Amino acid sequence: MAAFANYRKENGFIFISGQLPIEADGEISKASIKDQTLLILQHIVDAAKAEGITKEDVIKTSVYTTDVAAVGEINAAYEAFFTDTKPTRSLFGVTGLVRGAALEIDAVIKDPNA
Repeated sequence: MAAFANYRKENGFIFISGQLPIEADGEISKASIKDQTLLILQHIVDAAKAEGITKEDVIKTSVYTTDVAAVGEINAAYEAFFTDTKPTRSLFGVTGLVRGAALEIDAVIKDPNA
């Protein structure tokens, strides 16, 4: 059993735990930061898909990266993924992430069932 939940519903919101750029084989992606960002954003939507969420329900994300110089690639991924309703976002430079990942993103989502 994990030490934390992948997501939690509370007061009309769904809080998604930090997601890493994990590929289907369970390994950390070695793709570009843009592609890793797109992969994580899809993981966020998939994490609570059973709750009926869509990417338009994402209202806030926090990005943690070991490479703040890659903000242009991260922005490009956000522009490609969030075509209509864009979330608010914070971006933090960090010295290290779990499993040596270069990027981690968590999210707050509007619960469409609330």
